[in-house]
Amino acid sequence: FWAAALAPAILLVGKTGAGRSTLGNLLLKTSEDEKPTFHATDSLLSVTKKSSFASYKIGDKIYNIIDTPGIFNTDDPTKDILEEIACTIQKCAYGIRAILFVFEASRRFTDEQKNTLNIIKTFLGEESLQYMIFVFSHCNKKQTEDPEYFKNSCWNEPIKAFINSVDNRWAISPDARYFQPNNLVYKQRLKELKKHITYHINGVYTNDLFEKARKKQKENERKEREAEEKRRKVILIVGKTGAGKSTLGNLLLKTSEDETPTFHVSDSF
Repeated sequence: FWAAALAPAILLVGKTGAGRSTLGNLLLKTSEDEKPTFHATDSLLSVTKKSSFASYKIGDKIYNIIDTPGIFNTDDPTKDILEEIACTIQKCAYGIRAILFVFEASRRFTDEQKNTLNIIKTFLGEESLQYMIFVFSHCNKKQTEDPEYFKNSCWNEPIKAFINSVDNRWAISPDARYFQPNNLVYKQRLKELKKHITYHINGVYTNDLFEKARKKQKENERKEREAEEKRRKVILIVGKTGAGKSTLGNLLLKTSEDETPTFHVSDSF
């Protein structure tokens, strides 16, 4: 299976149901009604459980489009999904030319969507942004026909900030409900995406960059665990009034009751 993946990869990532598999089929010109390369669904349960790939040619360059499992709303834990994506990346011996982050334009930018972005950035590392293209799916007819209108009227500040972080690399995945493959708008939107892949990215995202991101993530997780353990280490001193609870606390903390005690002591009832 992976022995044939002897070319730079184009990685499809995003939330379950966002349109990753559909975009892959559009690029590969395979019909979802007949014999799709990647199986797509609008369900919140991910059809894609394991990564799959197909060879793809832009001009005279060969790539492998890789469809990965959705990040959220699957019946598998997110951790398992990320491990599957990690194994996929590690098998990309020729590196990853582009990471296509597929995002639903028809939905508001929710905390869950923001969290998906943060998970991918943390998982792949900040340097992955140099190879990322933001692809909007489920755009309506007017949004697809007029990208400038879509940009000026539909983007909120978080989306603008993220697209700015990927050097303004964004595209629209044309919706088959409005446009057929021979339509000029359909062709133009895909042409813009291909141009980003071939001309607007330098080099490839490598296994070394991924391992660097993994190490940083594990180190941050270790620090968070240690901080949480410190917060949980609480000694509760209980007892009758005047029994010496505060005195014991001061003894443990080595603070003098005659000078500046941590806990104030009284023999009064």
